[in-house]
Amino acid sequence: MLRISLALVVLTAGGGAAAADEERVPLVVEVGQTVSREVGFAMGHLCDDETILHAERRNGTLENNLFVVKGLKPGTTLCRAGTVQDRPTILFEVRVVPKRPPRPSR
Repeated sequence: MLRISLALVVLTAGGGAAAADEERVPLVVEVGQTVSREVGFAMGHLCDDETILHAERRNGTLENNLFVVKGLKPGTTLCRAGTVQDRPTILFEVRVVPKRPPRPSR
């Protein structure tokens, strides 16, 4: 457990400057909705604030894994799909927006 905690500290402390310079892929999801994106052979994920979303990496096809996000409450956070060395990595800027009110029927 200590190794995992130390690894996360190193990842977040050492990766802060790199994440600031890295291209961020925008991802918008409504509260209560789920969206997914193909992330190639990326494995694992890490998000700054998992109180606003539930994120996971799922198996997709033979060529692509999926990064799946469900919005829990409005807010913005960074999530990295791909935390395993020598595998692809994608930095997402995830914005969770309030659920749209239903349209009135005519």
